[in-house]
Amino acid sequence: MSFGKLYGFEGNSRSTVLRVIAKQNNLNLEFIEVRPPDVDAEYLKLNLLGRVPTFVGDNGFILTEVMAIAIYFTRQSKETRLLGNNEEEFASIIRWMSFSNTEVLPKLGGWFRPFIGKDPYNRERIDESKKSASIALLVLEQHLDTRQYLVGSGLTLADFFTASMISRGFMYVLDKAWRAKHPNITRWYETVTSHPSWKAIMPTTVMIGDSLEYV
Repeated sequence: MSFGKLYGFEGNSRSTVLRVIAKQNNLNLEFIEVRPPDVDAEYLKLNLLGRVPTFVGDNGFILTEVMAIAIYFTRQSKETRLLGNNEEEFASIIRWMSFSNTEVLPKLGGWFRPFIGKDPYNRERIDESKKSASIALLVLEQHLDTRQYLVGSGLTLADFFTASMISRGFMYVLDKAWRAKHPNITRWYETVTSHPSWKAIMPTTVMIGDSLEYV
């Protein structure tokens, strides 16, 4: 039975995590490629901002915003442990999802996107983004110093979500020298991305050798 359609695109961090969760919960999800800003009028009826991801359920239910969709997908399994074991763990999961979506991903994007031709090249802005991203990632590094996972003793939605938000950083700028200085994030990221549900969507975990630099 079809669960619905997810609009997004390959390589998009916010799309990837939703596909991983759908795989984890055995949701029959149709993935439809949409690459903003190249969207048509029909898509704008679903998402007026013209962004991704957007979910359209088989029952006609429409949902936007990655955190909302992620929680909705996860709740489709009555036996899921991805949302924690109590209210405190659930709140902590939301905390890390929000942190990675607002503090980590945008800052990392500001750091690497100019190097891959996605944003105008401005060295001052790149330096600012790199500094902000480094501070945000330090929060994660310190948090993981005494923990295997972000929340509780097992894998949760916070881990899948945050790993997806960081993934493109590992592809472009979080190089071997950076990883040597951040062993906790690196160990945690390798653990999360080796999960079968992750591997089903992203078979290869790409980690750059030397960071992309100024030209």
